[in-house]
This record gives sequence, C-alpha cells and structure tokens, in this order.
Amino acid sequence: MKKFLPKTTKSSLTTLPLTLLISCSTSTKNTTHPYTSFENYTDPLASNFIQSDDRFKSCLWNHQWQCEFTNSPKEKEGYFETIHNLENGSRDRIKACGLNGTIDQRIKDCATSNKKLSHFESQKLKITWKLVSVIKANQQYEVWIDTATNLLWSDRTDKKYNWYRATGYAKNKDQSILETQFIAEPGYRDNETPYKVGIALQPKNPISVCHDHKELTKVTPYQYKQSDEAHDSNERYAFKGYLENERVQWKVPSRIDWMIAETHGIRKVLPRIDYKMWSTTSGSDYRNSVWLYDGKFGVFDGSDRQISQYVRCIGKRNDIQ
Repeated sequence: MKKFLPKTTKSSLTTLPLTLLISCSTSTKNTTHPYTSFENYTDPLASNFIQSDDRFKSCLWNHQWQCEFTNSPKEKEGYFETIHNLENGSRDRIKACGLNGTIDQRIKDCATSNKKLSHFESQKLKITWKLVSVIKANQQYEVWIDTATNLLWSDRTDKKYNWYRATGYAKNKDQSILETQFIAEPGYRDNETPYKVGIALQPKNPISVCHDHKELTKVTPYQYKQSDEAHDSNERYAFKGYLENERVQWKVPSRIDWMIAETHGIRKVLPRIDYKMWSTTSGSDYRNSVWLYDGKFGVFDGSDRQISQYVRCIGKRNDIQ
C-alpha cells in the first residue's frame, strides 16, 4: 500500500471510501491522478451544478449510500442524476438521434438535437461522456461513449440471460466442464450429478448477446443465432443503437472495464443502470464463479454462471485503431 499511496495522514485515509483507496493503491501514476489530493476532498464526479446546489451539500461525501434530498428525481433516487441537471427528473425529454451515419456523425446529430442533455462532463477528472444514439422503440434505448477511453456503452438488455448466452460461450462437454465447471455444449441438458442444472445453458444454436453471432459462427464449430434482443428481421439491436459489427465490436465488459467506467461516472450517465450485470471476469474461488457489477451501488459481487442477469455491452469503434 505504501508503495503507491501519496503521503497523507492516517486520519484522512480513514474517511475515504474503499473504492477510493483501491483506485490509489493500484495506480502507478498517482502524482497526476486527481485522487491524490486528499485535503478538502469533494466528489470528483459531481458536476458544478450539484456542488453549487444547497440541497446536496450534506450528500457529497456519502452519495452512494442513498442520501436523501428534496425534489429527488424518481428514477434515480439514491444518487445524483446529472445528465439533465435534475430538471423535471425524466429522460423522456431526450430526443431520438444518431440513427445512422458514422459514430462521429451520430454524436454530432445527438448534440444538435439534445444540446446539454447530450453530454456529461467531469471537469476534475477531465472526462466527457457523449450521447451516440437514442432509439425510441418499445421503450427508450441510449448508447453513450466515454471519450476518455473511446469505448461505447450500450443500453441494458430487456431480458436476462445466463453468463454463457451473454458472452456467447459454447464449447464441448469436456472442455466446458474443465473451464467453467458446467456443461455448455449447445443443446446439452445437464442432468448429471453433482450439479444437475436441468437446463441447456446454450440452445442447439448458441446465443451471443454482445459479441456478433455471425462472427462467432465463422470461428467456432457452431451455428450461432441472434439473441431475443433483436428488434427486426434485419437483426438490428435497439439496445446497441443499431450499431452492428461493421461499425462497433461489442463484447461483455470485463471487471476492469466496469471499474474504469465506475471511476469515470457511468452511474451518472447511463439509463437503467440500477441492476446487476455480467462481466467476463471469472472469480478465483471455483470455476463457475464470475464477477457481477452492481450498478445501483457501484460495487462488485460474485455469481454462478448459470444464473440469469441483465447484460450491458461495451464496444470498440472500428474506425479508430
């Protein structure tokens, strides 16, 4: 710990959140990191609007523990909704945008259509999130980009999926047992002891929620099919902003992806974030263990892979190498 932490007093360290200490202890460039300045600490992800609003002064140190305040936005009770500066408390005012074109063209269209609702900036961390697309189908789906990493974040899926279907993992019986403890051979219903899952973890034609199923068909022995999130016969996904493989390479986020996004303020930006969502990162206690990100509190939890959870995808732009 001493190797990485800047000089400070014991008393000031005890007041810091655990996630803050972790950020410091794992950074090798703490001389320039904004978290190294512990004196007069304020939330680096809070906007100037919030810091200047008297309703929130008592909340700035403890915002993730559901600090109460007046005129709380209904869909974000428990922490700050900074995207629309707490006006009316609804994302419905965000207009549809970014429906076609390149990534940059979509960002520009959303900025023109939605003005201040199209971005979130943290001046202390020098991080900006920008709206890439908004699709209003059976509900509103938003895709955002973290400009610090140039990675896109999809909306949350409408349905829950087990880890195998979320990530597109499918292998023969022996290999999947070796790697994940359970049988993920497509169409295989595991009724064997000691686990007796009783369901096919992957259907006969495997599912991949994030990674493009057509690409997986090319590199595996299996014929993948689109997930239930597809909104039309053209295999377009509204929760991904209709941004398919030719523009974005999607995958399930790793635990590191979630940790970076958390420090960049993802919970202040993305809609439908108050849920547990999959990561690709395995736990170390047993082979079926995998990490979940809890978007309500910004923490991690362990889970078994066969359990169904929501999915959120992270995407790499194909137009940037």
